[in-house]
Amino acid sequence: MHIGLLGAINICGEKMAKKVSRKELLKSPDEFITLSERIVNFAKENQRLLQLCGLVIAAVFVLYLAVNGYFSHINNKGQHLYNQAYNALSQEFDPGAESKSLENAEKFFTRVIDEYGMSKAARLALPQLAYIKFRNGKYDEAIGLYKKFMKKASGHREYEAMTSIAIAACYESKNDIDEAIGVIEGVSSDQEGPFREIAMFNLSRLYRLGNSPEKEKEALKQFIEEFSGSPFAQMAKARL
Repeated sequence: MHIGLLGAINICGEKMAKKVSRKELLKSPDEFITLSERIVNFAKENQRLLQLCGLVIAAVFVLYLAVNGYFSHINNKGQHLYNQAYNALSQEFDPGAESKSLENAEKFFTRVIDEYGMSKAARLALPQLAYIKFRNGKYDEAIGLYKKFMKKASGHREYEAMTSIAIAACYESKNDIDEAIGVIEGVSSDQEGPFREIAMFNLSRLYRLGNSPEKEKEALKQFIEEFSGSPFAQMAKARL
């Protein structure tokens, strides 16, 4: 039986004046056991607990695979249906397209949201369906869908700005100019916003529709000053 490492260090460190014989060292009990011995002893004493832990880990792993497989299946199904909807919507802009292409696209996008709401494609289907509602004159439904998409796209400034502009267009189409102005003002006030140029130009137009000529002129002057190189600059100057 070998003497423990820590025991040997203590013996050497203390520099015992009395020399201990090899025979006495072999007879002295070892006060320290190795890490491997501790692990073995723990495993023997807690065998049932370890078996239970193993079963729990295995169950969690199986559950992870099942959930991951489920979401993968949902994403694939949702994406497939979304592709069908998008193809139908694209046909609406093709010459000689079937008159029911927009109707078919609406049905497909609705199914993506209703049947595969947890898929990634469902989020993308929201603004597409909102656009179709807008095209069909269902402005309130379109606004509701755009707002729902905005919540899901929270934190993405580009999506938020684009969606706000779309919502403003819905309000304008239903002749609610004040609401449209309120939405566009929020986009145009963002100094670093990706769509500030478009928002400011539209804001001046909405001021005119809202019978606010002074605000329109002020907005046009600010637009020309900030976006002199814009393709809309000449139109803005003409309005002045």
